[in-house]
Amino acid sequence: MAYGFPLWLPVLASFVVLAGASEFMFIGIIASGGNPFAAAMAGLLVNARHIPFGVAVRELVGTRLLSLLGCHIMNDESVVFGLSQATPEKRKAAYWLCGAGVALFWPAGTLLGAGVGSLLPSPEVIGLDAVFPAILLALSLNRGSHFTCRHAFRTRWAAGTAFHARPAGEEKIMTNTFTVLAGLAVLSAGTWLMRFSGAKLGSKLALSERSQKLLNDGATTLLFSVALATTFFEGAHFAGYARFAGVAVAVILAWRKVPLIFVIIAAALVTALLRVAGIH
Repeated sequence: MAYGFPLWLPVLASFVVLAGASEFMFIGIIASGGNPFAAAMAGLLVNARHIPFGVAVRELVGTRLLSLLGCHIMNDESVVFGLSQATPEKRKAAYWLCGAGVALFWPAGTLLGAGVGSLLPSPEVIGLDAVFPAILLALSLNRGSHFTCRHAFRTRWAAGTAFHARPAGEEKIMTNTFTVLAGLAVLSAGTWLMRFSGAKLGSKLALSERSQKLLNDGATTLLFSVALATTFFEGAHFAGYARFAGVAVAVILAWRKVPLIFVIIAAALVTALLRVAGIH
């Protein structure tokens, strides 16, 4: 649907929250007439996974003042790429490079998606809504592989464009901008505190190698959960068989070690073709 919000709102959310699923939920609930604070609470429930993420990457976020930024760039992709590297040095470098890339490309993708969205048909028509879950599942399946951060930048931009490119339509006007901004502040601050508390909790724990492996596996399981939720559901509604089939093809290709860019293209193409054939 066309939400009709001013462009500055998703751009600002991209900067201060940096957690796509909760941003989509926040704006979607407000667009449907919900209270901004209720929307923020729903977003925080989605972002609760950042607490165990923080424990898992506690050694990667940095110390003192640097950890403030290190916690902000904690997201699904930076956690996956950080934990998948072979050595502590590579893990930290991957976490920071990918996290910084996401922090730059997510807002940029929002702006670019707004422009592209005015030229393209609905993202669902060309299958772009299948891209985000396909990316997360592919990354999780290939955690043992050494993806480059360049791939993370490209795929995050693709996901940003897919979810922020919305066709122009009947506008919904925000009746109280201050309340919306206050709700966004709650979502942003709460998300950062979850990341920070997880990292600080992890730094105080003496974890065995087995415990660390269990945490890493738990983080991967959470990523799978997010990906599966976005595969099957659009808001509170079933996303349809076409998206499911597109993501399923992407998973098979990722398991076969097909390059990630082709996995993304296949997910969108299969989804779009099925919808053209009347399968939704």
